[in-house]
Amino acid sequence: MPEKGKTLYASLIGLNQYEGGVKPLYGCINDVLKIDALLRVFCEQKKEPIEYKPLYLLSPDEAGNKELEKYRNSMDLNLTYSAPTFQNVSQLAFAHMEKAIDEKKDLCLLYFSGHGGTTTDVPPGFKTGKIETLVCQDSRSNARDLRDKEISFLLHRVLDKKSMVHCLVIMDCCHSGGMTRGEYEGYRSIDYSDKGAKLKEYLGFKEGFYKVTGGQLVFPIADYVHLAACSADQKAIDSSDGGYFTKALVDMLIKDGRASYRQITKKLNASFTVYNNRQTPIVHSREDWKLDREFLGEGLVSIKRTFELRYNRERGRWQLNAGSIHGLVPSKDGSRTRIRVDGTNIEGELTVVELARSIVSGDDLNQLDIFDDSHSASLIALAIQPITMGISRLNEAMKRELAQAKENHNCLFVKFLADSSKNCSFQIIAKNNGFSLEQHPCISPRGDAIEFLEIIESVARYSYFRSLIGDPSGFNLMDFEFTVEAIEGKLIRNSRSLSRVKGKVSIIHPNATLCLNYINNRQPAFRFSIRLRENSNRIDCFVSALYFSSEFGIYDNFLANVSLSFENPLAHLNYFNTENSLIHAIPLKVNTAFSEKGIECVDECLKIIISDRPLDLSIISQPDLILNNRNVMRSSKGKKRSKIREQAITKDFFETFVVYDFPIRLCRQIAV
Repeated sequence: MPEKGKTLYASLIGLNQYEGGVKPLYGCINDVLKIDALLRVFCEQKKEPIEYKPLYLLSPDEAGNKELEKYRNSMDLNLTYSAPTFQNVSQLAFAHMEKAIDEKKDLCLLYFSGHGGTTTDVPPGFKTGKIETLVCQDSRSNARDLRDKEISFLLHRVLDKKSMVHCLVIMDCCHSGGMTRGEYEGYRSIDYSDKGAKLKEYLGFKEGFYKVTGGQLVFPIADYVHLAACSADQKAIDSSDGGYFTKALVDMLIKDGRASYRQITKKLNASFTVYNNRQTPIVHSREDWKLDREFLGEGLVSIKRTFELRYNRERGRWQLNAGSIHGLVPSKDGSRTRIRVDGTNIEGELTVVELARSIVSGDDLNQLDIFDDSHSASLIALAIQPITMGISRLNEAMKRELAQAKENHNCLFVKFLADSSKNCSFQIIAKNNGFSLEQHPCISPRGDAIEFLEIIESVARYSYFRSLIGDPSGFNLMDFEFTVEAIEGKLIRNSRSLSRVKGKVSIIHPNATLCLNYINNRQPAFRFSIRLRENSNRIDCFVSALYFSSEFGIYDNFLANVSLSFENPLAHLNYFNTENSLIHAIPLKVNTAFSEKGIECVDECLKIIISDRPLDLSIISQPDLILNNRNVMRSSKGKKRSKIREQAITKDFFETFVVYDFPIRLCRQIAV
């Protein structure tokens, strides 16, 4: 765990505007603000908070200035910045990181969002024929690019003789994997070089950083971790909302802040879809074992799931912008559902839970400003029967370790039972000097109690939301028609070919299992649509989807609040690939690692949610767990369903919604 008194020195660089005729970018300021907000929450949520000291080098356009002002107001910050010129980037940014103190085990971070470039202007002696560069604000006017070799020198100077300082470099730019955005058609790169630089002009030359050995120029590599948006020969995608890499990284860390660097890249690559090979996030470090450390070092906790808390001045009551669709239930039968206002010790109780909002009561709420609409709250207790985990087969030391972890970790869905005579949904056992879940052997043992606790909480949370049901009396199943197109045995090279392939179309009914098979070792896919029938009695409604993967992931990005009406009666499952193209076919994949365990089939589930108002389901989503070889599945032989799966989520609500389940079985034959 980080020691008291640690400081995080972060140099955050974002460039929307450039000099010298360089085409602008549109999302880099947004990127910096996302990273800044993430780092602030991470530092504040520590038991012993880390002091956060950021340095900003920014070049905003008009839209970027508006985002900055909005961010200043929302965060109540006096955020000032300097220009990201070559001089400031090469001097101020690294000098700020150099303040990290080894004895305190400080942290330092370099984040860059902007254009990346390449040049063949390589001084003799370097064995590479091309050098990757960072394009600074004045790189095409009166300065030049910052070379990757120079970045190596600057990082070496920052970290020299500082073995205890944890340093992370994050780059969201084209060719960033070769360093330690094209012209705006969605890419962040420059396709023409700067004015060049001779070796004697390189930063570090005067200091003797580059040595001649065997006729080649060599230099030492500093001890840091490098997260890059793409490999050295790829381009990173830009949008007005920010880089795809940064958004995916922040979203993932919000849901899984204890992921290791190696796990981060695996999850990001999965989220970028298996068919887009244009941008592959990578990570590397001088010491490979450091890739198994958690983001920004050991012991950082995941960001809490928070809800907006607002005072309804018309009705004179506090309301939480979440409800039964998010799994909330009111206090009942002696059990309480409680929230805590973020940044305070003020608590409240959920007395009424509607579809997408809840009424919060409590005398402590009188301390809050009813005109302040910036309050947020976290759930600290949920009035449900939690999933039971037996710990009777653990030794006393491991029991104490788990109990201590649970005391410091807000577990809503898990309850430990030490009495071996009582039936448990799951049994926790000791395996390979770590904690293991007996019913899920694909989940590799974890030696860290907190990490294991977060895993079983995710498993329990997944099971809880798999049981999500609505009020079927509010809707008539006959008003809707569900169609599936099963795609099997087709050659799918990328998202474009996926869009062209055809499959077998059929009507499917809720609770009917969709079976999809690998044929000729080619992965399957499917298309899914919902139609409001012409003779329907409903005038309109909203349709969304949740997808439950076999790796305990919950995804809400395939269908979100599509309005169905007589004028627009049809909705499709779809997703945006990394080129921002809309793809209607959903690819599925079984990892070959399952064959090693004799498992051929995975069970997944698509939930179609129909409601009379728009719903925000993002709070339900969670990433796949990193398991043995990244995947987990239920055996094709079947197993007992845990009690939590049998327990429907009870609700009290005024609006209505219904959930239709479509189980999916995905099979890949084991090669003999």
